[in-house]
Amino acid sequence: MDEKSQETVTKYLGDMRAVVGHTKTAMSRQRDGYKDRPAVVSRIADIESELDEQIARIEERLNQLGGSPTAPLKDAVASFAVGVAGLYDKTGTEGVAKALRDDLVATSLCYVSWSMLHTTAGAFGDQDTAGIAEKGMHECARAVMTLDEMIPSEVERELQDSGTPLEQGASGRTERVSGEAWSSERVRVSADRPATAGSR
Repeated sequence: MDEKSQETVTKYLGDMRAVVGHTKTAMSRQRDGYKDRPAVVSRIADIESELDEQIARIEERLNQLGGSPTAPLKDAVASFAVGVAGLYDKTGTEGVAKALRDDLVATSLCYVSWSMLHTTAGAFGDQDTAGIAEKGMHECARAVMTLDEMIPSEVERELQDSGTPLEQGASGRTERVSGEAWSSERVRVSADRPATAGSR
């Protein structure tokens, strides 16, 4: 990489550190609300562990490039991460389902940020950073899918706790629709996508 490219990648890595760090911190704060849901705690802990590993990889790469893992936020995406993290304080008393919804929003932000970094690093020929970003994309995609799978059953459980009569199997139907939606829309988007230089 030339000096300007390295400076850009270093800046984006710093922003990525902020995005992942704020997400992990917010999820950790929120975990107290899951105390009566051990299965939820276990799966959230797995996501947090992967976010910790992402932070470590980012910091190692930043050190290699001469950047600072504690540099102030300079990117709108990183600043938005602070706002997302703030949602946790506002919705922490509203139930596990809404907390998991906020987790999904935050991990989706991490995913798309990793995706953008992967493209940037690849365009500059920085395969080391691109490799880190690829791993982050896989981990965040898995986190989003995990949370998406968990939310319907938690919504149904909270509705049951309210004492309102319910139709049986609502969460299972939602999980099925979710799986079908992601699969079918992925195929549709791919079919509708115009040919680009990167896809030839």
